[in-house]
Amino acid sequence: MVTGKRDDMNATERPEDALRRYAGILVRLGRLHRPYRVYQECGHAHADGEDRGGVIDCGDFVTCEEGFLYSACRECCTDAGGQTEACADGHRHQIGGSICPTAAILDETP
Repeated sequence: MVTGKRDDMNATERPEDALRRYAGILVRLGRLHRPYRVYQECGHAHADGEDRGGVIDCGDFVTCEEGFLYSACRECCTDAGGQTEACADGHRHQIGGSICPTAAILDETP
């Protein structure tokens, strides 16, 4: 477990090796905390016979990019069925904002 304390670095570990190890940790965290795009119905008629380019299948409905609402964190805000109710009802997500506190740290954003 990484605690951020000096004793996390093995006494025999060279500083450059510790930096590489911590860089790997940051990469793995970034892979976990990646965007999950949330959509609403766009209101356009996307017929089955139509060119399906740009059509996004959300399971219960189809939409296009105009139905994009925001991005949430795939690790913190979703389960196997999509966005969790706890996220949808309790988190504030906005376009251009961080998707979660961990992503904010990784992105160095407030």
